[in-house]
Amino acid sequence: MATIGDPKTVLQSDAIFAELEGIKRQERELRDKLSSLRSRKAELRALLPPRVTMSSFSRPLRARQSAHRAEGRELRLQLRQLNSEGSRNRDDPLLVGLSADIAAHREARKQQRALDREVIAELRAELKTMRQARTKKDLDAVTDSENAHEVADPWVERLPKMHLLFPGRSERQRLRCFKELTSRLATGSAAEGLSAVVQLVDEEMRRACPQPLAMDFNALEALAWAFGQQSVFCQLVRLVLSDDALLERVVSDSYHHDLFDKTVLLSGKETNWKLRLHVFRPESFTVSQEEVHSHRNHFASHILHGGFTHQLWEPASPGDEDAKELYKYVYDPLVAEDGTRMFHIEPKGKVRLRLEDEQTVKAGDTYYMHPSVLHAVTGLDGRTMTCVLNSPQVSERSCFSTHEVWEEEMFTRERFTVEEMQAQLKDVLNVVQTRGALPGTDDSAMDVDTGSGGQRRRVRRGENR
Repeated sequence: MATIGDPKTVLQSDAIFAELEGIKRQERELRDKLSSLRSRKAELRALLPPRVTMSSFSRPLRARQSAHRAEGRELRLQLRQLNSEGSRNRDDPLLVGLSADIAAHREARKQQRALDREVIAELRAELKTMRQARTKKDLDAVTDSENAHEVADPWVERLPKMHLLFPGRSERQRLRCFKELTSRLATGSAAEGLSAVVQLVDEEMRRACPQPLAMDFNALEALAWAFGQQSVFCQLVRLVLSDDALLERVVSDSYHHDLFDKTVLLSGKETNWKLRLHVFRPESFTVSQEEVHSHRNHFASHILHGGFTHQLWEPASPGDEDAKELYKYVYDPLVAEDGTRMFHIEPKGKVRLRLEDEQTVKAGDTYYMHPSVLHAVTGLDGRTMTCVLNSPQVSERSCFSTHEVWEEEMFTRERFTVEEMQAQLKDVLNVVQTRGALPGTDDSAMDVDTGSGGQRRRVRRGENR
């Protein structure tokens, strides 16, 4: 029988304690690994698009329905109060009038519900497309769906009521994009910095837009907002101006539009996205107005300076007295043998459109536009500059309509010279640098990763100009 002092027992105890210590050490290592995995899981989840639900898009419908219900309750309450007064009979004009108002309200609400059901059906179809894009089995059919969409008539294929979409914004994604862009713009030379930015946006676009009409609105809005922040935008323009090869590439991709200048600052290598600078000319809007049109891609725009009002249109229903008859075209740009893009539209008769809404945006605002939305800029708040991020193209053609017959159905846009581009970029840079702090922006002070040993510091406005 072994005793406590027995050497054999002591050796066995030491072995057991050693094994227990080893197990405890393994437990600690596993806990640390589990904690690391959980942190990584949280980081990856933050990169995923938010879960798309009907509540993301139906807020305007619910608000209108709530208002209708409140109005109905008020009318019924008034009727009960009148009925409670014994001195009134059923032929009382007040009772008769109020009963008629309630009946009219019920009929109007019934008609509105029918319209809302149509909108909800379209939204559900859009959501279904977006959800399907997240599954691997549907990604195999992307090529076929793209080809089918590109040859379709944009007036037929467009989704109605897309101006009712109210995508939220993600402050987390905004700050993440700002930090990433700030870090990558500081990478090496001008060409290396812009190449790093292009790589970042390529990665974001592959995740955010896996197939046509499926878009993570928050990601696009966050990137456009980050590009529009003063420090990021100014550094980007400075890098372009500092490198002759980069400037020539920008010149080759840019042109003068009828009402504003389009400058392509960056474009994707692996995905067909573009970052544009639009400089609106106020004098052009005094003699002309923008055509009602849709787009061939999703886009988000950040207002750098000035502002504008744009109208949102929808095809009118038969008998709509408020509708306007416009000339209907399909915008289908052509590419010449030398690579020059040519404006080209195909006449399609006439179309009746109804003005649904007007929206005004000002300096510091960021807004999103769905490809199916028909809109037209109608008024400027002085000289206006916007930073526009286009998603990869979802269609080769788009809707185009005018109040008067369009005389030239095909022509080549006027290009910039290098000197003109230099002058314009320097002018824009000067305006944006001196605009001052804008309400609602976080550009004045943000935490950014400097890339040195993981340390973080506060970058204040003007520090990295």
